[in-house]
Amino acid sequence: MGGLTEEQVAAELDTWAAGLLAAPIEVRHEGTAAELIPHQAGIALDKKATLAAVMEVGHETGWLERGRQRLAASFGSVAVEPVFVVEDESFQLEADRLALAFEELPKDAHLLLTEEGPRAAAAEEGLSLRRDLLQQALLAALRTGSAKVAAPLESIPPEVGTDAARRAMEAAKVAFSRPLVLRYQDLNFELSVEQLTRMAAVPETPGATALTFDTPASRELLENLLAPIRRPAVDARLKPILGEKNLDVIPSKSGVEVDWDSLFRDLARLAGDVDAAYVPVPTLRAEPKVTTSDALALGMRREVSSFTTYFNPADSARGNNIRQVAKLLDGTIVHPGETFSFNGTVGPRTKAAGFDEAPVIVGGLLTPGVGGGICQVSTTLFNAVFLAGLPVEERKPHSFYIDHYPLGRDATVSYGTVDFKFRNDSDRPLLISAQAGENSVEITLAASSWERTVEYQTQAPERLREPRTTASNPRRLRDPSLASGEQVLENGVPGREVTVTRVVKDLEGKVLLRDEFPSVYAPKDYVLRIG
Repeated sequence: MGGLTEEQVAAELDTWAAGLLAAPIEVRHEGTAAELIPHQAGIALDKKATLAAVMEVGHETGWLERGRQRLAASFGSVAVEPVFVVEDESFQLEADRLALAFEELPKDAHLLLTEEGPRAAAAEEGLSLRRDLLQQALLAALRTGSAKVAAPLESIPPEVGTDAARRAMEAAKVAFSRPLVLRYQDLNFELSVEQLTRMAAVPETPGATALTFDTPASRELLENLLAPIRRPAVDARLKPILGEKNLDVIPSKSGVEVDWDSLFRDLARLAGDVDAAYVPVPTLRAEPKVTTSDALALGMRREVSSFTTYFNPADSARGNNIRQVAKLLDGTIVHPGETFSFNGTVGPRTKAAGFDEAPVIVGGLLTPGVGGGICQVSTTLFNAVFLAGLPVEERKPHSFYIDHYPLGRDATVSYGTVDFKFRNDSDRPLLISAQAGENSVEITLAASSWERTVEYQTQAPERLREPRTTASNPRRLRDPSLASGEQVLENGVPGREVTVTRVVKDLEGKVLLRDEFPSVYAPKDYVLRIG
């Protein structure tokens, strides 16, 4: 371009960049190849910076470098490295498309119980596309004129490795070599080899080194087998006295329950021990949810607040999880001054605890996970607490707006990280009743009396932000829950910010509590899930 004016150089750069950025670049890994068009991936020439670099040739401030450049130009040419910019959203969309060609999901090692005995199926690593390295490789190819780049992939280890499966296999050989006896006081319960094989599994936790008996099949079998030693607690009840306006309190009774966590640990430890004569059955005192003193305090309880949300009955896994949580919450008493924790009450969401896989929000996307749907129950409870005028100590909104919940009044939970908590700041016990039907879950709070009112206002949403993608150009992601070739499109949702203001007063109009609940919802992309 020596001798050209700045306008002529700019025109040459336009022509050169248009051709370069429209030419496909082949991305390859072993026998798999896919093409990428740079300008479709959001890559563009930074014309201003590149033009400045070109026009600077021979005009360096130092006389030595200026002379060197002019001498080089006289006998050949001076190379100027072009400057590129990348629009992130377009690049991520193209990277998602390329990922479908190269990425592979890891496969966990697992234990196979065959007619010949236990066998360990080896784990397989997965492959993930490094988007940052891909961008660097593409820019380097454009600068050098290369039409091919290697797909930068990194290995994804499986959660359960082959070694863990092999250790489980050796333990299983011992465990399945003879019947096992469970003993409680003078009672013996024998587990046959066939029953033990149905109960056992490889632990789901990464790095596990032993067989586990904490499985749904195991719980179902042992709950029936150990029924003679289990005695459920009996809640206290309020019974009307015939001919009188008063209520008679039927006292509560403590019960006996198996200490399941300890039993499963002992089973895993002793089943593989050839010298173990039996496994003792540990028990716990089962306390009623509603004690006699609770019933006396509640007396003629009345409804404080109630809230209902609805779900799709066709999603059986999600419905099961909602009903499972409702059972765990139903009948919970929150005493005066006590702080209620959703996670502390419901406990871990695992398959062994009866929860199914259903969509959960991870990284702004709906992803299959055990316990999906539980946030609907925490949201329902939050609204009942909100309308009761109780102080909320911990609440986090979902990452994006879900339109079947009241705007700004949702509450997400995740065991071990995100909780929903509220405090009973009254002087009366509070009863939580939770009922889940075919397509709805209702939560009611009740107390012997309640002397407060609630006023609230929801501001108009601010900072509406549209999704980065559209229905015609969605993100494309591999979904292991779908059949091969099956495709499901998730609609996008605009992002927004909203604040709900609440004022709680006593019956005389005195303000007891004034608080705000801010919610920031990110835009949710349109996503095409591909099996």
